[in-house]
Amino acid sequence: MVVLLGALAALAVPRTRAAVTRARATAISEDMRTARLALIEYRLESNAWPATSEPGRVPPELAPFLPDGFSFESRFARLAYVNLAADGDGRWGSEVGLLVHVEDDPALQRALTSILAQMSPESEGQQVMLGVQTDGGES
Repeated sequence: MVVLLGALAALAVPRTRAAVTRARATAISEDMRTARLALIEYRLESNAWPATSEPGRVPPELAPFLPDGFSFESRFARLAYVNLAADGDGRWGSEVGLLVHVEDDPALQRALTSILAQMSPESEGQQVMLGVQTDGGES
């Protein structure tokens, strides 16, 4: 009986961990989707992109376009918004990026990378680049 319970636990624990990792990745990707939609709405209204913000901080001009209490920082990840415009003025045609940084959790990084690959800008008609930032750079 003890051996059977041990074998069942050995099967259940990895599956439970994988399910928790997928749930966290899904929640983080939904936060990224929310931020992306707010960025698009801001751009449509102001004809510009917000200025780059510090990692974990919502760009102040973006806050009115986000749900109340929305944060770029959670227990498992930190979002970073970057305005990549070469001339720095953020006009139409500029590229912007929304990165997520996950520390010390390669499984979560892989799960996020997989989900974000399915959220390509072309498939959603949006122009905000999404990426996962690891300790070794972006992926």
